[in-house]
Amino acid sequence: RAMGTATLTPRRPSLNLAAPSAQLSVFNNNTKWRSLLAYARNVVIGIGTNDIQGGVNLATLQSRMTSMVNYLRSTGVETILVATILPRTTGTWDIAANQNYSSANFEPGGIADQFSKWIIDQADTGFINGVVTHDAVRDPALPLKWISTGSGNYATSDGLHPNGTAHGLMATELRRNIDEVMAGAAKPGAVTLTATPGNGIITYSHAAAAANGGAIQDYEYEIRVNGGGSFGLVDSAISTSAGGQATGLTNGTVYNNRARARNVKGYGPYSTEVNATPATGGYTGPMDYSPSQWLDYSDAATL
Repeated sequence: RAMGTATLTPRRPSLNLAAPSAQLSVFNNNTKWRSLLAYARNVVIGIGTNDIQGGVNLATLQSRMTSMVNYLRSTGVETILVATILPRTTGTWDIAANQNYSSANFEPGGIADQFSKWIIDQADTGFINGVVTHDAVRDPALPLKWISTGSGNYATSDGLHPNGTAHGLMATELRRNIDEVMAGAAKPGAVTLTATPGNGIITYSHAAAAANGGAIQDYEYEIRVNGGGSFGLVDSAISTSAGGQATGLTNGTVYNNRARARNVKGYGPYSTEVNATPATGGYTGPMDYSPSQWLDYSDAATL
């Protein structure tokens, strides 16, 4: 569908190679499929959850992807986009709270999450040319769960496979990503970050980053105690709105803050680090120094 419909134009000639319930190694060992790649110049790779569900660890999954990409390059493929791994959940799919991760491998920080972050970091490195994150079918606040609307089975009916609605959303997103890469998109520009402290919080604001030919897909905010080692994500939510907030902070502690934007070419550069110190505040509004606000000693009622 991403290659051309009544609304996704112009149509692009394409060939779909897919194997249900298969792992990535099936492609790497399939000589017939490999022979067909002699006719391809642009490739989109989308893998399912079967490798991870089958017990494959992160290093093996990365090795399988590397072998596939290297083979594609050896056949003359010029442009390669790779998709991140879709959610795998159980339960019901009417709201995010009713979805459960099918195993620890599909939770935040699990193998699927680590692999997807690795793929994003490979975008525009010469290894691949772009990344398809499928944000359109992810819950904005919990992106390792399926998007939902309050009604059952909006994007999936089994927590594993996207349904027709989800395929439509993914096709539109994929086509945009393909067109952006083919038109020469670059990584987004740097964010100029402002960090405003409050009572146990720091609020982030900034102008939109330069998109550089690829629509901004997300802003990521990171924080650490001043000089306290590695930065950590403020949250994992997906948002194209310029701004966010870190909460639950310790008043009187100096925090280092930074931000960056993501598009089809991956993450842009980090902003310059800015410091902010949360504090319990009193009145922080404007002061009025007009004469009418001063005590008049001649007015006995004010004495």
